[in-house]
Amino acid sequence: MAGTYDEETKRRLENRRREAERRRTEQIKRRNNYLLAVCGIIVVLIFVVGIIKSCSSGDSDKKTISTTTKPPYTAETTVAPEVTTAAKVMKKTTDSVNFRKKKKIADKYIIETLPKGTEVEVVDDSDEEWCQIIYDGKTGYVSKEYLK
Repeated sequence: MAGTYDEETKRRLENRRREAERRRTEQIKRRNNYLLAVCGIIVVLIFVVGIIKSCSSGDSDKKTISTTTKPPYTAETTVAPEVTTAAKVMKKTTDSVNFRKKKKIADKYIIETLPKGTEVEVVDDSDEEWCQIIYDGKTGYVSKEYLK
């Protein structure tokens, strides 16, 4: 009978150990599933914030309409100021470069890609990074580093 008690005790202990191991395994699975869900939500939130930020970055193509009023007609004569024309500043592209509508890197502003050696008229080069140019009758921007 003593052997039976020991066997019964061993069997109960083994069953308790197995049950504890099973519960531990289930807890680990639940925790891992929870962490996976939280990570998924974080990734989706980051994605949504990125989309919202890119949509509301102030790069809208809205045009503002300004109205000006003309001064009333006066009978006095005025002398028109002398108009001087400055010489055109021409530069060439040093590599193929994207010709853009705005001083922005986003692909949606690319008008076309100018090949290396393309001659363009520089309208304004006061910006540190961008030159406003005229090419093929169109006005736009290219990065200064690609002009010489």
